[in-house]
Order: sequence, then structure tokens, then C-alpha cells
Amino acid sequence: MVTLIFFWNHFMDLNLSFLLYIVQAFDTFMTVPPSQFCFIFGLSFFIISF
Repeated sequence: MVTLIFFWNHFMDLNLSFLLYIVQAFDTFMTVPPSQFCFIFGLSFFIISF
């Protein structure tokens, strides 16, 4: 529970442009199948960076 709250607080502190980057990456993932691996790798790195 504490980890979830920490994650949420950290997430809310992120830059809006970074959130837009995440949305753009997700949109690319949904439209271009070959980018699936890059998206998963990026998302994994994003989670690990916390």
C-alpha cells in the first residue's frame, strides 16, 4: 500500500511532456506492430527507473 502511494506521488510529479511522450509511444505501439519490443523495453526501463 505504501509502495502504491509512493508510486502515485512520484507519477504525479512527472513532467507533462514526459506523459505526452508515454502517450505517443503507446499510440505508436498500437499502430506499428514492429515497435512492440521497443515499447515493452522502454516501459520496463521506465518502471525500473523508479
